[in-house]
Amino acid sequence: MSSAWNDSVTIPSRQEAFRTRMENQCREIERYRLEENSRGGRNLTLDEAAVEWIERFAADFARNYTIYLD
Repeated sequence: MSSAWNDSVTIPSRQEAFRTRMENQCREIERYRLEENSRGGRNLTLDEAAVEWIERFAADFARNYTIYLD
């Protein structure tokens, strides 16, 4: 019987973990920009959205996005 689950775990290097976190943060900023532009009739640039997102959500993102490395 074949298992659908892969039992191996890959632990990322610090560099890979940092890159993944930054990629996810960038996606969250872009999502925020699109939502704000469509919901509020705004026309935020990516840089403007980044500043707002960082001020409002970066601390929570950092707390909730933790990768434990040795």
